[in-house]
Amino acid sequence: MEDPRLTALNLIQQDKNYLDELWLKYWANGGSAGSVEFEGYLHGLTQPDSFDLQILHWAIDEVRAAAHPHQ
Repeated sequence: MEDPRLTALNLIQQDKNYLDELWLKYWANGGSAGSVEFEGYLHGLTQPDSFDLQILHWAIDEVRAAAHPHQ
C-alpha cells in the first residue's frame, strides 16, 4: 500500500482546500492530531503511528468519494 501521506500531498497540490477537508475527515474518524500536527505528519516533520496512518487512509477515501460521487 502506498504511504497515504504521499497521496494526501498529491491531493493538496491539486487543491489547497483538501488540507482542511482531509484534516476534518481524519479528526472525525478518530485521529488524534490537531491541524498543525496533522500538517507536520503529511510533510514528514513528525511520525504518526500506524493507526493514525490508517485513519488518514480512510480520510483520503472519503474525500475522494465526495469529490467523485459517481465513480
